[in-house]
Amino acid sequence: MGRKQRENRRRSQAQDVARRDAASSSPPKANDHWTSRPRAAVALLAATILSAFAGSLPVNGWSKLRLSVAGTALVLAAVYVGVSPIWRWFFGHRSIVKYSLMAITGVVIVALGAWIVTQRKPAHDAVPTVQAPAPALILVASFEGPDSRSEKNYRVTDYIQSRLSTALQSYRDVQVAALGSKISEADGSRNARLQGEKRHASIVIWGWYGTTKTSAVLSVHFEVLARHPAYALPASGTSIGQGPRTYSLTALNSFVIQQDLSREMVFLTELTVGIVRTAARDWDGAVRHFNGAVTASRGRSNREQALAYFYRGMAQVPQGGSRLAVGDRRANSALSAAITDSGRALRLEDRFDMPAYYNRATAYRLQGDLKHAIADYSRAIELEPDAENYFQRGITYAGRRDIKNALADLGEAIKRRPDAQAYHVRAGLYAARGEFEKGLADFTRAIQLQPKDAELYYERGTFYSDNRDFGHALTDLNKAIELAPNDQQASRYHMNRGVAYRNKGQFDPAIADFDWIISKLPNLRTVKGLDWKAYSNRAAAYEGKQQHEQAIADYSQAIRLKADEYMLYVGRGELYYKSYDFTRAIDDYSKAISLQPRVSIGYEHRADARLGAGDALEAIRDLTRAIKHKPDNNEFLYLKRAEVHIIYGDRSAAILDLGYVLAHSKDPQLREAATDDLQSVKSG
Repeated sequence: MGRKQRENRRRSQAQDVARRDAASSSPPKANDHWTSRPRAAVALLAATILSAFAGSLPVNGWSKLRLSVAGTALVLAAVYVGVSPIWRWFFGHRSIVKYSLMAITGVVIVALGAWIVTQRKPAHDAVPTVQAPAPALILVASFEGPDSRSEKNYRVTDYIQSRLSTALQSYRDVQVAALGSKISEADGSRNARLQGEKRHASIVIWGWYGTTKTSAVLSVHFEVLARHPAYALPASGTSIGQGPRTYSLTALNSFVIQQDLSREMVFLTELTVGIVRTAARDWDGAVRHFNGAVTASRGRSNREQALAYFYRGMAQVPQGGSRLAVGDRRANSALSAAITDSGRALRLEDRFDMPAYYNRATAYRLQGDLKHAIADYSRAIELEPDAENYFQRGITYAGRRDIKNALADLGEAIKRRPDAQAYHVRAGLYAARGEFEKGLADFTRAIQLQPKDAELYYERGTFYSDNRDFGHALTDLNKAIELAPNDQQASRYHMNRGVAYRNKGQFDPAIADFDWIISKLPNLRTVKGLDWKAYSNRAAAYEGKQQHEQAIADYSQAIRLKADEYMLYVGRGELYYKSYDFTRAIDDYSKAISLQPRVSIGYEHRADARLGAGDALEAIRDLTRAIKHKPDNNEFLYLKRAEVHIIYGDRSAAILDLGYVLAHSKDPQLREAATDDLQSVKSG
């Protein structure tokens, strides 16, 4: 081997060594063990994290699924396409891969565990999630024909089921299914209802048909098993007493329509869907389908036209009530339409008399026409004297401040069906009449019937507080807070408990309650008036502790939130007066007077401030205005004015005012003070 050959061989061997060294230090290829598995594992972990995040978003289940699938695809694409150079370097170091995967796995487990715990733990400051009800079920029985051949030819059951399924395909909360058996006329409605109850159905449709030369004529029976929901009525400014105002829809349990199979089944379909949407509280959807039923009923029998009008009117009542509750201007038109439709049903078919009168009465009541409401409730009672009719007429009487008739009707309702709500409302009426023992007994009976109802404990606690029994009041309010399902409801309970503590002279726990409310205000903006009331009540508690600076600051914050509330200016003015800042006190009292010029308290307090500032003549004038706006039980104002007359030096005017006090007052303390002042004036 020559010299040149040996050099070439050595050069070739050196190149082979260099290539092996480079190969040992380069990152593995795509199919290497340390590239494919870790990259896939990290991709799956990243997709899991994204899926968990999507699951926590406040969107529906289909949206969450779409987000998870899309996120997984993006992660896989990014891992396998977009970041290959980084992966090649990263997975070239086995120790980094090993510990990184362990760390990522640990983070994912902890994050998912924490997310699951937070989802399961009931959050007190969030409105509780209401579990979606099971889908409403419409059962269609096999329709009985005159013979097996016609049943095979017409396939009535399949046809009805298909039409209903098509009409309801956009509603995920409704299912249509075949009952799988016939219900004959001999079996009747009772058997159909039993079959429906076993399957937890909302509606059972059954019947039979006869044939003509060209078609089949159906007799379609409806069994409505769904309980039409009760819903809260908006508060009325004319109502007396505490307690809820609810309305239970009154519908028909069973009815029959005739249907020619050769005609479009729009009427049957629209009526069925409307009933289901009503049970689901979808008032707008119900009215929309009943509109279709009304249109399709033209040319049909009076009974079928009445059915369409009746059900549409029934759905329009809660539609108008729900709009009224949120200040929607369309509320009155919906209620007027309900009154009109109920009237049409009454004229077309006397079978609907009781429920139509009931529904129309409630529409009248929501419109504030209590006279016509009572008249229709009375007609409903004549036709069916049940507990619900008496209860609704009773609370309507209460709205007219006819306590005597209200109590009589509520008593009749309780006699027929002891009900926590009826006891609750009657307790409020007794409270309005000052009948403490009767009111307390009714509140207690209501709680016995519904021991987990936080609102009942709150109402009874407030009742105790109003009657200065703060010990029992605090016990009930503590229980109400314990049972409160969310912060929005608990905020009212904390407010009244704070007031009870303050009235009892326990200012620190009172301030703690108001602090709790103020700390939650960002999440409680929907509770009307909660913000300024919390600050004003805390101001009063600070005043009780003689911490006037904090009290003034809270009153000022309350005024910024509610600048048209005159009592806030009176409260802050009183603190300025106690701090001998008479100028600011007079300004606040003057603002209160400008907001409520016919209320005496502003004039009375401004008179004190003006007297403190040395202006006795203006003080006398303010007290004279206060007396003008408080014509009854005003002896105390006469005594104050007499004392200012004495300071001003007008003895004769003082004697006249003191004489008035002695002639009209039965308060021994006032009479004693007037007697002493009169003797002082006469002797001086």
